[in-house]
Amino acid sequence: MKLSRLSFLNRKELWVILGVFLVLSSIFTTSYLNTSISEVLVLLFVGFIIFATLLFPELGLAIMIIPTSFIRLREISGLEILSIKYIIFATILVVTLFRLFHKKEFFKISKPFIFFYLTFAFIIVASLFYTSNVAYGIEKSIEFFTITALAAFVPFFLLNSRDRIKNFFFFLASVGLILGINFILFGVLLSFSKLAEIIGSNYVAVGQLSGMAIIILLYYVKKQKLRYLGIFLAVVILLATMIVSGGKGPIISLILTMIIAAIFSVKLVGGFKKIKIKSVIFIQAIFLIGLVAVLLISPAGSVLLNRTMYFVEVWDQGGETRVDALELSVEMSKESPILGKGMGSFWTEWQKQNSNWDFKYPHNIFLEVSSETGILGLTAFLVIVLWSLWVMIKLKIENYSSRVIEVVFALTIFIVMNSLLSGFINNQALFFYLGMIHSIRLNHIE
Repeated sequence: MKLSRLSFLNRKELWVILGVFLVLSSIFTTSYLNTSISEVLVLLFVGFIIFATLLFPELGLAIMIIPTSFIRLREISGLEILSIKYIIFATILVVTLFRLFHKKEFFKISKPFIFFYLTFAFIIVASLFYTSNVAYGIEKSIEFFTITALAAFVPFFLLNSRDRIKNFFFFLASVGLILGINFILFGVLLSFSKLAEIIGSNYVAVGQLSGMAIIILLYYVKKQKLRYLGIFLAVVILLATMIVSGGKGPIISLILTMIIAAIFSVKLVGGFKKIKIKSVIFIQAIFLIGLVAVLLISPAGSVLLNRTMYFVEVWDQGGETRVDALELSVEMSKESPILGKGMGSFWTEWQKQNSNWDFKYPHNIFLEVSSETGILGLTAFLVIVLWSLWVMIKLKIENYSSRVIEVVFALTIFIVMNSLLSGFINNQALFFYLGMIHSIRLNHIE
């Protein structure tokens, strides 16, 4: 093999990802063996992530939008005050301010996006004056004004070019693959008895991250045999992670996303006289066929399908509980339709149900917003989401051959679908992609 073919090894990003993999694997290994070394490794991991984020902010962004609080890593370290998300938030904020004031780059920010976001934020603050759960309402609001706000506006500063967005795709897919490998490896060791603990997250977060990574990889399939084989193996690992984790929401969202993305990838030339179809549609079709086959054949797939059917028919405890949560949010919206019950109030109302399950939100972001901030908050939120999706559709039509726009479109649809099934108001990934849409438009990224 010629040395030129190994030139990709000179990429610093690759070595950073390798470092993340080695440190995380060491943490999980030492944790599994119950050794005290894991505590030191967690601190090493945090330090490594800070350093790597200063070099490559896109890596920090990829980790920040994962819907998890990294509770397991905090437990391993023994430092309950250790908040990895806020550490990453502070690091990214420093990088953003450095580029803003030191490098004096010219940034374009969508003023309407700022206005609608601040309007929604004002409604959230106002709801704190009449909520039945002030403490939790303040906690949610603080996260909305810090991490979620940064996620919404950071694309205007750190992802304002095509190369930076592609770098973000690389890190997001790589982090997903790293966690997927660890998930499968240590899941086998523990017979999948502690899936949530292994990753340091919940199964929905594992599924969402794997789904985002799969979307990116499917759009960047290359004709070169070696790269094609590598992407194929990566997709298999990620798909196995999604199915074994047992989260039905990410699987359903991924299937719907592929269908919607395929529809919008068809271009009509001269009316219906000529139909232009991209090769990625065939790749997605093959993937969907394979996914359905795996769900029907594999034991883990059968479990997931049964859980989905139970939810639809309201048979199992989890399904009944989820439906109860949705019904409660609807009732709250009816009781206080204009203003809602206040930020954080759903948790208080849910605790009155005497359920064995502790739901802090109804697992549907739109019903959560409606029940806690009323029609006013829901209207402001819907304006942000629907307007951004409309802008994305226009960008996709105008830039039919842009792969970056295709990927962002698919990722946005995937996260919106997940928000309907297991979303909450501080969904950093959702606001992140909505912000990225407007950054792409303003910076004319193709």
